[in-house]
Amino acid sequence: MNLVENHKHNYGLNTCLAAIGLPKSTWYYQKNNKVSYEKKYRNLREPIMRVVREHSGYGYRRILPDLEQNGYRVGEFVLRRSLNRLNLGLLRSVSKPKPSSPRSYLKERSNGLNLVKDIKDPKPFEVFYTDFTEIPYANGRNKAYLMPILDHKTKWVTGWAVGEHKNTSLALEALNMTHENLEEIGLTLEDRFLHHDQDSVYTGYRWLQAVLISEKARISFLRERSQGKHVHGII
Repeated sequence: MNLVENHKHNYGLNTCLAAIGLPKSTWYYQKNNKVSYEKKYRNLREPIMRVVREHSGYGYRRILPDLEQNGYRVGEFVLRRSLNRLNLGLLRSVSKPKPSSPRSYLKERSNGLNLVKDIKDPKPFEVFYTDFTEIPYANGRNKAYLMPILDHKTKWVTGWAVGEHKNTSLALEALNMTHENLEEIGLTLEDRFLHHDQDSVYTGYRWLQAVLISEKARISFLRERSQGKHVHGII
């Protein structure tokens, strides 16, 4: 806005706007809008910071669905400007978030959380596996995420979900389908094992609450090496 204001008298408003790709409608909106950007979107600061502290590696594409889940519906443009203008980009690059309680527990018990490694021949519907699979499409320009929940013995995919983002909502959708399908055959997930890696979704409070408390299932984690690779159990 300042750049256009300083040069519009020499080069003309339309030329200046075209040079920086700023729509004229945006120019007039900002000129007539007396509320500063920081004041208008200051309510986004705390919810964005909560997401960033829990998931320091998230970019704006992964922050958006988390905000929407908590009732903050904003566009991509607004979020990207908020990260820059509210100085949250610096927070993401230099501040290492404090590990959550589940993360801290996983670190302390790194060798003792694979609960299925000693089950040599699981019974039907005793051990389930899950993971996120990235699916590129449109010649690699876009990608979707698939999360199936698979029974080890029968190979039945008891639940699945596919979506644009790898997040907790997608995981819970697959879990809910598993709940419904097992219920149809007179079974539940209670005391059964759900085995997966230590992805941030699977160590988040919403997933842990749904699996451990609501479903009364047992979670088994893959042990992670320091290089970021997994030490698999019976997968």
